[in-house]
Amino acid sequence: MNGLIEIFPSGNDWNTFSSSQGTVIGIKDNGTMWSFGANIAGIAGVGSDENWFGQIYFNSGLDANSVFNYFKEHMPDTGWFLIMEQQGNQIFLVYEKDLRTAIISISRKRSGAETILAVAPRAQ
Repeated sequence: MNGLIEIFPSGNDWNTFSSSQGTVIGIKDNGTMWSFGANIAGIAGVGSDENWFGQIYFNSGLDANSVFNYFKEHMPDTGWFLIMEQQGNQIFLVYEKDLRTAIISISRKRSGAETILAVAPRAQ
């Protein structure tokens, strides 16, 4: 993780990173998520801002409960409304906003958590 932080001159306020196929996803301590890189074949989604859709997979050094708490706290800040939550070995959060749905799947691992964030237009 220190090697990745050195890439960004803005300081050490990064919480976690994930990298895949030329794209780096980082979450800052203030809760904002950033993506850098080539986005080869839409690996970080398609579109931008409110029209973004796709899937992001990241493996966090944070435990599953911390990842769950992060999304549960910050998704409503950006207008997402929680419509379903389920906790067990696998954690699911389902949100909706306008005409879109977001599904967050968090898998508990020995060291950290594997998370998939999928966002798509809601079926009509």
